[in-house]
Amino acid sequence: MMAPSGFRRPPSESRLQSLIEGSSTSASFEEEVVRATFDLGPRGADLDPVTLRAIVACRMGTPADIVAKFVDWKGFESFCGGILRSVGFDVRQNILLRKPPGQIDLLARRDGVALLVDCKQWGAGGSPSALRKAAEAQGRRADRLRLTLDAIEPMAIVIVSLRDDQVRFVNGAAIVPVHTLADFSSNLSQFAEFLELR
Repeated sequence: MMAPSGFRRPPSESRLQSLIEGSSTSASFEEEVVRATFDLGPRGADLDPVTLRAIVACRMGTPADIVAKFVDWKGFESFCGGILRSVGFDVRQNILLRKPPGQIDLLARRDGVALLVDCKQWGAGGSPSALRKAAEAQGRRADRLRLTLDAIEPMAIVIVSLRDDQVRFVNGAAIVPVHTLADFSSNLSQFAEFLELR
């Protein structure tokens, strides 16, 4: 994968929003969009243009937490999936569960481990009780997924948050700020003692 060239100087948030939404452009940004499309290949085929452009902005050096503000909730899920794909995970998005109905935002697999990712675009990092409830709900969905998929590897619960400052753990689930998602998922072994594998 070719390294992006980066912005000559960081764009303002309004300029960044225009680039991500496609309402304005620059030659260097468009070159990076083409390069990212080529680099992602079939894995990125289901990305909508806004999400692809958001991923390009990150590749060019804009912090993920700033970029993620300019995508909607569905785009935030795709954006997180794109980050995981960029570090070598095979990602399935929007896995629907039945009886009772439920959804897993992302199932990311690599090296014999599966991450069950719940993407939360909360305005704040989430209160302790909200994080606990989200972790418990994702744990129940993980248990149900294990019953429906054959031979799934050990699973770790991950909740990606837009606004948290650092990785933390609640009931064995990792609460991961979006700006650290690539680093966290590339270095899972560093967090093994805190993650509860299912």
